Parts: sequence; structure tokens; C-alpha cells
Amino acid sequence: MRAASRRQGGTVGWVSSEDDRFPTLALWLEGAPEDHPWRRILEDADMAMFGDPLEEILSTLESARPTRLPSKRKAFREDAAGFLNVRAELNVGYALARSGATITFGGPGKPDYECTLGDGSSAWVEVTTKERDDLRRLHDELEEELRGQDVIVTLRVPRRVVIPKAKRADACRRVVQAVAAERNGSVGLPEVDGSASFTAPSLFGGAWVHLEIGSNLTEHGEAVERALLGAIEDKIDQSRRGNWEPDTVLVLDLARLGLSWIRPKEVWAGRLQAMGFNWAELPFGAVAVVFSDLTHAGFAGACVWREDLPADRAQRLEEQLRYLGFGDSSGSTIRSATRGDAPSDTFDPGLA
Repeated sequence: MRAASRRQGGTVGWVSSEDDRFPTLALWLEGAPEDHPWRRILEDADMAMFGDPLEEILSTLESARPTRLPSKRKAFREDAAGFLNVRAELNVGYALARSGATITFGGPGKPDYECTLGDGSSAWVEVTTKERDDLRRLHDELEEELRGQDVIVTLRVPRRVVIPKAKRADACRRVVQAVAAERNGSVGLPEVDGSASFTAPSLFGGAWVHLEIGSNLTEHGEAVERALLGAIEDKIDQSRRGNWEPDTVLVLDLARLGLSWIRPKEVWAGRLQAMGFNWAELPFGAVAVVFSDLTHAGFAGACVWREDLPADRAQRLEEQLRYLGFGDSSGSTIRSATRGDAPSDTFDPGLA
């Protein structure tokens, strides 16, 4: 949405009214590709619900002026494909800076953030995300296979995080073949333990796929936890290669991992404790599961930390976790975040 012209340096250029509302975002997007997803915030006033929190995150980091800030601006404008992952990382930096921590962006091969504690020592925070929802992929792939046809398809499937690509392809093939054979009917989809019904023509023209997902979340929760453990294993390898400090706090943003966010943070606290991490082999001082929301800055979540640290290391870890919003460790090995309720289902705003 272009609103006004502005004379700068003897030339006249058009600037967006949203540039004025989100000046830090506009700065961080200077030189970014025209199709960068975050540019939509500057071009469409209706995207302000995503722009306000992002501006807060970026302006807070600008005020904190951490070392290597220019490199993060560069990653922000150049990594259009990973724009949500970059936001998740910066969101944790925002939480640290807002709580008063003195932070530095980590260098190559190091964790994402170095925090300077009250005694002058350093503490480290690594941020990672895990994204997967193969039911969405199945939906999108089937709509693509049915492109050009005039039909409504209802997929009835249990909630799954992972559906192998070959099984999704077989399920799509069954539906396409059934639709080609008759105008109205149904077909079983053993590949995904589900079925599909279809009606032609559709009321709206073109192919429409509707998902009806089963309400049993037990298997889904188990799949989410397996994905979580897999992400931790990946970070263990990275930690060993980079020779990270053993008390590094690992923060995993799972907001886009299926319906992992539907569990209250108190339930996640219990699940993390029940996982029984072997701290003797885990090169982290604490593991946190958090959930961010594109319409808010910050996060909700829970964490668990090791109990067997010497008093001086435990005190430093406690300070580090307070900066992240996780209470203190006195009298408990686990504490939920106090940053509000888990976010609602707003993790796909149509920016991609």
C-alpha cells in the first residue's frame, strides 16, 4: 500500500505508510528480495497484527545492540525460505534483552546467544525449531493433483505428524483414480488409516479438499515427543562438534510441530520430567520447550534442568533461566514459563 512520496538526498522516492509504522522492520528488509514474506507487512495494512510484534522484537534488539547484529540483519533479509526460523531465534533474543540480559550473538559454530551474567561469566543459549505437519502436506498435494477438476473431497484421517512421502503419494493416487471413475463416492485410504468421500461438481468451482481430523491425540503426542528427541539428538551432535559449554540452555520452539502447542505448559513440564534425560550424557544444562505466536512477541513454555550441578554452576544456570522467564530452581527441578498461555493456532498466517 503506497501512500506518499518523500524527498531524500535530492531524489523523490515512494515510501510505504507501513514503513513509517514499522521503521525497524523496514530497515532490516533493506535489500531483501521483492518476494520476501515479511515484505507483505510493509505492503498490506491488514498484516499489522504480524508487524506490531515483529517490530517490537527487532527494535528491542536494535536497542540492545548485541555484537554481530549486522550479521543477523543480513540473515533476516536473505533467508526468505527460513523466515519463520529466523524469527523464532530473534524472538528468544528479544526475551533475553527485554529481561535485562546483556547478550551477544554467537559466532560461527557456537550457540545462538552468549549472555553475560552478574558475576561477569558467560552463559549460552541455543535456539532451534522443529516444523512438520504431513497432514497439511497431504492436503496440499491432493489439491495439486486434482487441479483442473471440479470436485469437493473430504479426507477423514487420524491426527498424524509424520506421513511418509510415498504413502501420501499412494493416497493421492487412490483419490484421483476414484474421482475419475465416478462423480460421487468414497474410497478407503489404508496408507493413512483413513478414507475420502467426494462430490462433483463442487459448489465453488475447482478442486476443494477438506480435512476432518480425528480427535485422538495420544499417538500424535507420542510422535511429537519422538520429533522432539530427534531434534535434541541433532543438537547434541552439533554441540560436540563445536565444543560448546556443558551448561548451554537448549530452547526448542515447537509451535509449528503438528498440534504440540495444544498441550498446556504445565503438561509439557510433566512430560519433560517424565522423559528422564540422562544429564551425564546430555551436553546441556537445561532443555526448554516453548511456543511462539506470530501475533505476539515472546513465548510460553516449560523447561527441565539438571539437579546435580555444583552450587556455583547451579546459581549461574538459575540466573540464565530467569532471563528466559523460567522462575528459579529452588525446591524444584522443573518450572513452567510465566509468559502467558500457550498461543492459539496462528502459526500459518499466509505469509509463506
